[in-house]
Formats: sequence, C-alpha cells, structure tokens
Amino acid sequence: MLIHIGLSRAGSTYLQQVIFPSFKKSKYINLFNHKKFRLNFFYNYNYPFQKKFPYKFDILSCENFLNPYTNINLLLSQIRYFEKNYPKRKIEVLLILRKPFEHLLSLYNYSVANGAVYEKLDDIFDFSYFPYASNMNKNKPFTITAYNYKSLIKNLKKNFKVHIFWYEDIFENHLSIKNFQSKLSRILSKDFEKLNDSNFNENNKSRNRSLSKQDILKKRIKNFKRKKIKLIVNKSYFKTRFSVKFKRKFILHFNKMNNS
Repeated sequence: MLIHIGLSRAGSTYLQQVIFPSFKKSKYINLFNHKKFRLNFFYNYNYPFQKKFPYKFDILSCENFLNPYTNINLLLSQIRYFEKNYPKRKIEVLLILRKPFEHLLSLYNYSVANGAVYEKLDDIFDFSYFPYASNMNKNKPFTITAYNYKSLIKNLKKNFKVHIFWYEDIFENHLSIKNFQSKLSRILSKDFEKLNDSNFNENNKSRNRSLSKQDILKKRIKNFKRKKIKLIVNKSYFKTRFSVKFKRKFILHFNKMNNS
C-alpha cells in the first residue's frame, strides 16, 4: 500500500486527478473525497484511532498528513493507523519535495489568493523552530519548521520504505511526467493507462496555477482593505512579496538546518 503524504503545493492536484487514477487496476483513494473522515482524522485529536478505516486501497493520497499542526510523532502514528488495519500489507510512503524557497512562494501565493494574507513574507515568517504547532506564533503562519526536510526523511525512513521525488524533476516536461508514471508503476507493480495530449494541456483543471505577480499584488491590496486596519501602508509595500535580505536569511537557515 502506497500513501502519498505531500508536500502540498508540489503537484498534488495533478497526481490525484491524473497520475494516480491512471492505474486502473489499483484501488485509489483521495481522502479529500472523504471530508468527514479527513477532518476528524487530521484535526480532531480525540479521534478513535482504534476504529478501522472502512476502505481498502493500493494508493491513498492526502497532503493533510503534512499540515502545519503535524509533528513527526503524530505523522508516524497517522501512517501506522492504516498499517494496523491491514497488518498483512506493508505501508510504503510517497513523498514529493520541492525546492524550499519556490515552495514557500507557492504556498504564500495560495494563501494570498485564497485567504486574507496581505503582508510581505518578511513580516509573517517565523525563523524560530517549533516542534509543536501549539507553540507557533499565530501572527506568523509560515515557519522554518516546515522545511526541516532532513529530519522528516530520516524519521520516515526509520519506520517505512520511502520513495522520494522532487517536484522539479517530475514536472520538468511531458517526458519527465511519463517517466514518473513509469517509476510509480514499478513501485506499485501495477500497469497504467498512458497519458494523452489533454493531460498535458496548460489549461487542464488538474493543474493548479498560481496567480501572476500582478494579480498577487492586486489581491494583497484587496485583502488589506478588507481587514479595515487602521494603518497607513504605502503602496510600494505591495510591489514585492519579500526582500532580498529575507531570501538570503531563509536560504541560510534552510542550509544550516539541513546541513546543506
């Protein structure tokens, strides 16, 4: 059994709507289609983990495994939940990583477009390390904690067989996507339906596209006005999403944390 745990903003929608369903003889479950179970499982800490998951699967996918409230012990117990239900089948983990700063920008753009974020990353990113989300600064929704790739990989590999791919390698071009599909086929020992031209269409709904920089700027201003904050902010503040100093600091912290 293969469990895809994310990252979010790393091609998950395309994988869930195009790649995973192409394995027609596999039982595939996208937990986003099981809202009640998903919300209870990931956000209700009184959820009865002894209760059996009602569906069998070969592939299960949900980015909520790596949500901001997850710590490594909770993540491992959530994955083991499915292993306990089917002790004769071994769980393997599919982890899609993305270059950290590009991932942060994609997450930020999504939060601006679908939330109420208007601030620059400099003002809402926390460089403190929080092993538990309960200690997080609620005014700073983005944290360096989420980018401890080394620790995540190390702990996952201690407990499961882990298949790691990089977003940039998978989605480099049409051929790289097909190569990923073939590699997944070998992992699953399952055949797949070949992708057609429509699967690579830039306007395909299975592809989550970020807003342009200009659209992000307009949306940030709109979010600011909606909050009705009694604060005078110069329009130049919205022209950039981050400062050069912030990017340098982020990369420095990431490299130090991951010994890169």
